[in-house]
Amino acid sequence: MYQKALLNLLNQSTRSSSRASQSQVSKSKSKKKKKLPKPRTPSHNEFKKSVQELGQELLGLEDYKDLP
Repeated sequence: MYQKALLNLLNQSTRSSSRASQSQVSKSKSKKKKKLPKPRTPSHNEFKKSVQELGQELLGLEDYKDLP
């Protein structure tokens, strides 16, 4: 009696685990690829550098890490 119930329980658990692995496979295939950010123009980099230099002049700091 207990053996039959145990076998049924084992069969049910193996069926459900195989279903779970199949759904995980389909999820991994359906994931979208991450898009890379667009490369910034040189003018953006120049602007960023000028802002950093201005901040250093105004605050008298050597590096942004010195900020409180």
